[in-house]
Amino acid sequence: MDSEGRHQEHLRAQLRRICCLSEHPHKHLGSMATVGGYKALVDLRLSKDAKGISLAGFLSWLIWRSAYLTRVVSWRNRFYVAVNWATTLVFGRDSSRI
Repeated sequence: MDSEGRHQEHLRAQLRRICCLSEHPHKHLGSMATVGGYKALVDLRLSKDAKGISLAGFLSWLIWRSAYLTRVVSWRNRFYVAVNWATTLVFGRDSSRI
């Protein structure tokens, strides 16, 4: 077997080992998506068949916004994002009307 063949076989063995790991560190915490018009989708079930919270509409939008703010790293940026959202809520997205 030439060196290219050995290299390919080595790569195949690595892929088999990686793909067949039984322990996966990821834990599904749910899904959230904003769909516009102050509406969002929130699905906080651990799997499709599990029981949990599944919402749509304005309340979901508020939950999504709250979750987003918790993921912003610094307090300064959280403040800026919250102020930006508040001004957008009051004045709309077009800043030329201010």
